[in-house]
Amino acid sequence: IGGSLALFERMFAYLDLVPEIVDAPDAVRLARSDIRGRIAFDGVSFRYPAPPAGEGRRRRDTFTLDKISFEVAPGSLTALVGPSGSGKSTTLNLIPRFWDVTQGAVQIDGHDVRDLQVEPLRAQIGMVMQEPFLFSDTLRANVALGLESRGRRHGELLRDVARHLVDLGELASLRLLPLHRPALHLPLDV
Repeated sequence: IGGSLALFERMFAYLDLVPEIVDAPDAVRLARSDIRGRIAFDGVSFRYPAPPAGEGRRRRDTFTLDKISFEVAPGSLTALVGPSGSGKSTTLNLIPRFWDVTQGAVQIDGHDVRDLQVEPLRAQIGMVMQEPFLFSDTLRANVALGLESRGRRHGELLRDVARHLVDLGELASLRLLPLHRPALHLPLDV
C-alpha cells in the first residue's frame, strides 16, 4: 500500500505541474488557412536545462544544437540525418515548442514560434516519433497488432511491409541508409 500511495503522490505532483512553455501575452493564433509551411531555423542554439539537484543524472553543460540555420520549403521532403544523440529529435521538438530555443529563432512562414499560440500551433503539426516498440515475436504478429480494428487484411499489409523492407534493404546496401542488417531479415511468419 505504501508503494501505491507514493505512486499516487508522484502522479498528482505531475498533474499539478505548471507548463513552462506558455503563450506570450500578445501571441498570435495562426489559422490553418494562413499556414503555407515554410520552416526556418535562424541561428538556433539549444541547451537542455539541468534537472533540479538530486534528480537523476546531470545533462551536459554544452549546447545540443549550436547556431544552426536552414530553411524547409513548403511541400518539400527533408531528412535530418546524423548519429544517435546528434540533435535530430531535439531539432524537430523545437518546431511545436516542446522546448524553446536558447538562442536564435524557429519560424513558420516568417512567424517566430514563440510569438504564436501554443495549442493551435501544435494542432497543425503531425509527428511520428522514433520510439518503435516490437514484441519478441514474428514480423507478422508485430505488424498485425490491432489490424482487425482497422479493417486491413494481414496478407495485404504484409506484402506492403515486405516491399518496403526490400526497398530499405536496397538503400542499406548502397550505404544510403544506415540500418542494422538483422532488422532486414526478420521472419515474416514463424
